[in-house]
Amino acid sequence: MARQGIIVFPYEELDRDELTADESFDLMAATEARFKAYAPYSSFKCGAAIRTKDGRAVTGWNVENVIYEVLHAEANALGRVEPESRANGLKHVVTIGGLEGADSEEIAAPCGFCRQNLLEIVRPADNPVVIMAGVRGRVIRVKLKDLLPFAFYPALLK
Repeated sequence: MARQGIIVFPYEELDRDELTADESFDLMAATEARFKAYAPYSSFKCGAAIRTKDGRAVTGWNVENVIYEVLHAEANALGRVEPESRANGLKHVVTIGGLEGADSEEIAAPCGFCRQNLLEIVRPADNPVVIMAGVRGRVIRVKLKDLLPFAFYPALLK
């Protein structure tokens, strides 16, 4: 007989002033990166910031094209992480997004594809924080591995 379950995971909902100094700085950087987004078709602009454990930070933004192929902000930022920083591990990832011109509190979360991409470079013992935000309002802070339950880990291929 089939069993059914409910997946529950821990997360925090915070005011922006409750973030750590690094998280707050990277939220501002992701917000600035969002203004670089090229989203003429959806008008949904995203920015992302990734901070590695060696203290380096990079940003990324989404880029669309007419056939709706999209470079997501998280993937853009991930491609900018230097290999030596990647080897040290990720500390946190910050994402922010919303419709251009809208002043929304709706949280923009990384899509499943981006969650998997982030998981690909996380060291097995690490579980970096993901901070998700709308254009304004509160933020959500959660651990990456909690955000992608039943993940397909690269180690499964070995």
